[in-house]
Amino acid sequence: MTLPEHELVDFIMAQGAAMGITQQVTEDETYDGRFITLQGCAVRNFGSCSYMGLQHHPALVEGAIDAVRRYGTQFSSSRAYVSPTLYTEVEDLLEQVFGIRPVVTPTTTLGHIAALPVLVTRNDAALVDRQVHNSVQTAAALAGAQGARIEVVSHNDVDAIRTRALELAGQHERVWYLADGLYSMFGDFAPMRALMALLDEIPNLHLYVDDAHATGWFGEHGRGYALECSKGHPRVIVAASFAKSFACTGGALLIPDPELRRVVRNCGGPMTFSGPLTPPTLGSLAASARVHLSDEFKTLQAHLFERMELADRRARDLGLTMMNAPMSPVRFLAVGDEAATRPLVAELRAKGYWTNAACFPAVPKGRSGVRFTLSNTMTLDDVEGLLTTIATLLPAHLARVGASMTETREAFARIATRLNHGIAA
Repeated sequence: MTLPEHELVDFIMAQGAAMGITQQVTEDETYDGRFITLQGCAVRNFGSCSYMGLQHHPALVEGAIDAVRRYGTQFSSSRAYVSPTLYTEVEDLLEQVFGIRPVVTPTTTLGHIAALPVLVTRNDAALVDRQVHNSVQTAAALAGAQGARIEVVSHNDVDAIRTRALELAGQHERVWYLADGLYSMFGDFAPMRALMALLDEIPNLHLYVDDAHATGWFGEHGRGYALECSKGHPRVIVAASFAKSFACTGGALLIPDPELRRVVRNCGGPMTFSGPLTPPTLGSLAASARVHLSDEFKTLQAHLFERMELADRRARDLGLTMMNAPMSPVRFLAVGDEAATRPLVAELRAKGYWTNAACFPAVPKGRSGVRFTLSNTMTLDDVEGLLTTIATLLPAHLARVGASMTETREAFARIATRLNHGIAA
């Protein structure tokens, strides 16, 4: 029998699909990155996580084509026995990007499932940030099933993390804090400076950071927010993604300790029982890593920053309540009532802008909003157009549910205190 919570989520998703704002399928024969076609209409794609806009970069395209011509469409063997030739080239290049030898994983989610049950043992405790990505929560539950103590803590609450970590430190071999580097809904950052100070204070505290949304655009060579802040600290482990700014697929575990890295590589279930990345994926990933190591990366990074700065300035000018950090490509416009958010997103689509309705259970009930992303495939005029259109449409949708922009700002004030808008220099 279906559980009540599943019935609720199923209803929410089915309702969104009926409104044309979730579970849609594009109708394009080719993509240009900027537009997608839905139900016969071209809309600007403000839902893409390919922040650097590399999905059509000639080097990545040629890398995939060359690899598939040389090695075929797949190499179907467990990496426990043999890996395709391109893995060595990819890992060598990625080590230059990240400064740490990577454990390349089929996806970031499978990386979590490989790592956390090995890292967080029955002798350990883990504090799980309430808003950490669902994939981390799933992997943490696996560690809990093996005997680790798993507790949820309030989002970005450094005082609560410190208090509980100190209490658990005397009872467990290690205490872990599991967080995102850049959170995928509200677009805020983990408080890495404060967390690094906690590492100095509590010798057996460790950090595990899913940095999927900051990998590939933030920091030197795009190594990400967490690595840029932690600078290879031996008790900080980072999970990266290549499915966003790298414009490929797959992920990586960045574990400073070579011995621990080997143990995760050898003992993490998906490292043995999941398939390898395909040759065309490896070919495009090698090409993407070279772009990230080149001077071109700085130009691409500057283009993305230009779009973020424009969005910050125009949102302020238009009086929009944005919850995200200023230097984040993930944007969250506060609305509140789901009954206002979904029709607003549907009307934005009708006006030519594809955005996402961020509603319960992805965010707290009654704290929904319009989630959109910034990427280099969008022009500055596209960004201006989206924000101006939102500012025009939003008041009417709020009024329809008996709310106003001022009331929305006040309703989100408490959540805003938990969002870290500071970033590494």
